Amino acid sequence: MKISKAEGLTVSFRFVREDDAEFILNLRLDPELGLYLSPTDPSVEKQREWLAEYKRREEAGEEYFYIITNNKNGKRCGTARLIIKEEHFEFGSFILNSDKTPTASIETALFIYHTGFDNLNFEKAHFNANKENIRVVKFHEKMGVRIIGEVETGVGIEHLYEMDLRDWAKLREKFKAFIVKDLN
Repeated sequence: MKISKAEGLTVSFRFVREDDAEFILNLRLDPELGLYLSPTDPSVEKQREWLAEYKRREEAGEEYFYIITNNKNGKRCGTARLIIKEEHFEFGSFILNSDKTPTASIETALFIYHTGFDNLNFEKAHFNANKENIRVVKFHEKMGVRIIGEVETGVGIEHLYEMDLRDWAKLREKFKAFIVKDLN
């Protein structure tokens, strides 16, 4: 079952819309936030075109791209994406700006894992992070994921991570107060 919107303790999630193009582009083009991201065309129109194509993938159940909103001030503060593969799901496009809440990172990770493991019934999650992005690497390692390899990309060497159902059960129990409510 796909989750089109959900509410956490301090942030909420909803599917992206084409009118989010400028916000997403600004996140990706921000010099600090975009430091470890693949290059992005600076055209809002190109971002809208990408989102229109994404909406076809969303409708086909191939991936789900979310806008993250701060519950207190109503401001959009980030994005996260769940990409469906044959044997696992991937967690990507995870960016949070300065409007995030102190627990937005953990709430977002838990939301994506909850959706992939509990709602879509996958047994494994994969994702990658640039190994020079120390803050992100430490965050994911604290979440209990394992490094399963490395890959060279256009922006450096990235760790490849995996989480399975056993890891998710431990994480879910540890942070159960942060698990989101599905609102569909």
